[in-house]
Amino acid sequence: MPTMRRILGKRGRTTIPFEFRQILDLKHNDVLTFAMNDDKTCVVITKEKICTDCIKYVPYGKDISLDDFLSKMNRDEMLQTIAALSKALVSKEDRHEAQDLSDRS
Repeated sequence: MPTMRRILGKRGRTTIPFEFRQILDLKHNDVLTFAMNDDKTCVVITKEKICTDCIKYVPYGKDISLDDFLSKMNRDEMLQTIAALSKALVSKEDRHEAQDLSDRS
């Protein structure tokens, strides 16, 4: 497995290495989910697709609100997107809840 080192910036930002983005076929506006192993030694990043052709909703390099993004979709695409975002939110809340419980003990 290839490895590379990156420095975390003062605002908590880092860059996914170009070679990794190529291998994983990561593009502008892709949705990434971050998860951590229980022993906190590895972070897993998963690419998710919340729409089949996001570029038709979000022009390259332009930021839009979630409402504007969803309003440009047909009903089925909107439902799939909302379901994917809801799943990600619940997963994130479960991880935070588990962390809060472990912090208390």
